[in-house]
Amino acid sequence: MKCKESILVFIFFFLSLSTNSQSIVSISDISTQIDLTPYSAVFEDSISKLTFKEIQHKDFKPTGKKDILIPFSKRTFWFRIQLKNTNPQNTHWVIRWNNPLAESLDFYLPDSQGRYEVQKKGTLVSKPEFFYGSMNPHTSFELAPQSQKTIFIRVQSQRSHYAQIELYTYSQYISTQGTELQRNGFLHGIILLRLFYVLLLVFFVVKDVTFRYYSYFLILRTFAFWGINSLLGVFFTQPGSTATIINFMSYHIMPIGYIWVVQSILPYPSKLRPVRLLLNIIIGITLILALCIIFNYQWYWLEISSYLSIFCWLVVVGLYIAAGIHSAKIDWSYSTPFLLGISSYILIQISLVTQIQIPFKYTFAYIMYVIEIFVFGLFLGKIIHNSQQAQSDTERELSYKQQQANYLKELDILKTNFFTNISHEFRTPLTLIISPIQELKKKFPSLESLWLIERNAQRLLSLINQLLDISKLEAKAMAVDLQAGDLAKFTQSLATSFQSLAKNRQIQFEIFQNQTNANVYFDPDKFEKIIFNLLSNAFKFTPDGGNISLGVYYSEAFDQVKIIVKDSGIGMPDQKLEKIFDRFFQVDSATQYNYEGTGIGLTLVKELVNLLQGSIHVTSQQNLGTTFSIILPLQPADKKAATILLDFQKEVPIVSPPVTDKTLVNNQPQKLSSEEVLLIVEDDEDLRNYIREIFENDYQIIEAGDGIEGFEKATTDIPDIIISDLMMPRMDGFELCKYLKSSVKTSHIPIILLTGKTTLENKLQGLGLGADDYLIKPFNAAELKIRVQNLVNIRENLKQYYLQTATTTPSALEASLSLEEVFIQKIKIILDKNLSDSAFGVEQLAAAANLSPSQLLRKLKALTNLTTVEFIRVYRLEKAAILLKQKNVTVSEVAYQTGFENLSYFTKVFQERYHVLPSEY
Repeated sequence: MKCKESILVFIFFFLSLSTNSQSIVSISDISTQIDLTPYSAVFEDSISKLTFKEIQHKDFKPTGKKDILIPFSKRTFWFRIQLKNTNPQNTHWVIRWNNPLAESLDFYLPDSQGRYEVQKKGTLVSKPEFFYGSMNPHTSFELAPQSQKTIFIRVQSQRSHYAQIELYTYSQYISTQGTELQRNGFLHGIILLRLFYVLLLVFFVVKDVTFRYYSYFLILRTFAFWGINSLLGVFFTQPGSTATIINFMSYHIMPIGYIWVVQSILPYPSKLRPVRLLLNIIIGITLILALCIIFNYQWYWLEISSYLSIFCWLVVVGLYIAAGIHSAKIDWSYSTPFLLGISSYILIQISLVTQIQIPFKYTFAYIMYVIEIFVFGLFLGKIIHNSQQAQSDTERELSYKQQQANYLKELDILKTNFFTNISHEFRTPLTLIISPIQELKKKFPSLESLWLIERNAQRLLSLINQLLDISKLEAKAMAVDLQAGDLAKFTQSLATSFQSLAKNRQIQFEIFQNQTNANVYFDPDKFEKIIFNLLSNAFKFTPDGGNISLGVYYSEAFDQVKIIVKDSGIGMPDQKLEKIFDRFFQVDSATQYNYEGTGIGLTLVKELVNLLQGSIHVTSQQNLGTTFSIILPLQPADKKAATILLDFQKEVPIVSPPVTDKTLVNNQPQKLSSEEVLLIVEDDEDLRNYIREIFENDYQIIEAGDGIEGFEKATTDIPDIIISDLMMPRMDGFELCKYLKSSVKTSHIPIILLTGKTTLENKLQGLGLGADDYLIKPFNAAELKIRVQNLVNIRENLKQYYLQTATTTPSALEASLSLEEVFIQKIKIILDKNLSDSAFGVEQLAAAANLSPSQLLRKLKALTNLTTVEFIRVYRLEKAAILLKQKNVTVSEVAYQTGFENLSYFTKVFQERYHVLPSEY
């Protein structure tokens, strides 16, 4: 029986040796950890359905390698390790799977009864096990001296990774983890410090696009490092599938960071269209793969991600090689750490997808990563210096551009002023052409040459106005003036003015509007210029017998209008359409036209349309015609219009007159007759003579060549009315008007300003300074005479008003009174103080009023139609009449109190004024 049992034990031992060649690991040396990987045996469960009991009886094959590769798959790998403790000093052991990427890893540990207990580890396990900061799956167990155990490890991970199985005594493990904690803590500290420092620089110091993209890359790279160590996911959520996906995403999207940096570092060849397309495709594939992995976490998506990472690395390296071949400028301050960084994990990725063992891949990755950090730190000083230098250069460039912008702005102002001034200069000779021609036309209406001269003079005036409008538009000096009106009737009247021209040239001219009434807010001046120029352009280029149409289409809400002008003219080729709105551009030689144009009309139309916030479009076919389409916004009439005007000061403070140039001013006042005096202030001698000829039969004329001379003559001679040019040397019309209207001596004198400045702003400015009228050159002589006569009539009515109030009791001066009323009140107060002084006469009153006797005479005559003597006598008599109503005074006492020494003279003049004797009054 004993022999039979011995045979059976021998057979069992032999079978066990034959079926399992795995050796038992004898644990004796405890100075360092023991690498169990070469001594382990592995079994691959391709269907991942075998149970632990079934696995125990399977044939395990020795690994025989220092690294275990878990490929991209859903397969399950079982590892068996047989241990025997020959060390009498240690019973507490730790076994570790040395890679944190394992998703599901189970340790099967036998107890003293031989029953196996399962400990679940890995990234998909809901409860993490941190051991001094390590995410590597590990477990501890007891193994007494001279005892033996067989441990199984089940690994299932779709993420491919390499690992080793390591054995430690418990004290060794704690010591090792402490060392690794210090090393990893140092590395993580450097990474965090670099990230924090870079973010401070990018937000507050380095304003460089490349540095900003490189900082984005460093953020992604830091997250990727934490993801590879399975640390990132647990910062956001509990360990499990979500944390696993977050960890994988952190380094899956690294190709996007690569592309950000390479596009900013390598201007060439990344700007080439095929290269840009390739880089964009990589970004697109990266994002699509990310979505696939998030919603369908499968090993094949993970494997494609690794291939994509390798391909992106090859593309980046290839771009650097291409840049070097083409001698492109490369910033190695960024490129050196960048290339080190992207190369750190490339050997691991290649090893995973090819399953080729590269023994130094982890060491290479670690060294590259550390070197990248320190190299970037070394280059950081240069990067900051270059950035500050670039920022300084940028500031200098901006300063230069600002200076250029200011220069161009000043140039625009000078250009606008030039057009304004030259427009004024043109208007003066035009006045001398048009006004006499109009007078001659009245005398010789049948003389056709006069009509020809006037027509061309008016055309020249129109061109001047267009140039001036364009210059103001370009200088942003033209405002929109919205007014309520019927745009349909307004447009109809404009278009009708072309009917006679169409009839003479046998052109069929059609006008169509989809509304007969359109009560809206619009700018009449600008609408007129737009429609007039478009129709003029159409008639200019349409041959006799052709067709022209004007269509105006209003929207249902009257908030928009579409204007279409179509002609059957010569048209233009497509390549010319882009330049049609350029100033002075003409399509072809003028020989093809019935009329040679200037090329500024359409430029003005374009600028006006832009000012009104509209749009213009043109289509044309050569020899078939051209169509202009304009869309302009409107405001219905029941809405409040926004009128944009410059706000000019309406109240002018009283100022001291300027210092006069005695060389241009007559020192002695002129002796004037009692007839009305007209002062003409004009620097152009011809125009001054022309105005004198208009008025010399009705007024006594005084002339001045500029504003200063005009001011001196106005204050010396006190004319009844002043006609002044606006633009003059030394003092312009605005200043002259301001000084005259703020002076007590001259504030009553009506002033008409003549000018070539046509803008509403200039007109408002002149009227705001006190000008009584504003007439634009070239003017009509009859119109000027009527305006002067109207102002004279208004002044006569004011004389009656001041005469009626000349003797009333003066009241305290009020700020609301006009300067004329203030002057009259002042004279009355002076007379009141000297009422009983019979010697107080013209000389004394003029001195008290700070005027010369002649100035006082002209002022009182203009305001009351009374001489100074008459004004004093009338005032004394009115005061005497008031005193006589008091019954406790005698006639002689009243006469003496009011300054009359001769009682008979007092009785005479009193009776002449009141038609009764003083005693009877």
